[in-house]
Amino acid sequence: MYSENIIHNPNINYHVISNFDNIDYIVDGNILCSTPNQAFNDMLSDNSNLYNQALIIDKENLELFNEIKDWAVEYYDEP
Repeated sequence: MYSENIIHNPNINYHVISNFDNIDYIVDGNILCSTPNQAFNDMLSDNSNLYNQALIIDKENLELFNEIKDWAVEYYDEP
């Protein structure tokens, strides 16, 4: 989560930023939500501890996840 202000809640993991200029987001109603690209890049970023956590895929999503995973591996293995 990103915020332009400090949030006084120990249960929320967030980064304080000065503006959203460098954040890839969409607007859903009046809520700014990070795009999938932003979420994955945040997850893999050195500025995040998320990449140290196990990724748990729901059983009903596992087949599609594996298809996407295989595509990603092929994409990055190409010269």
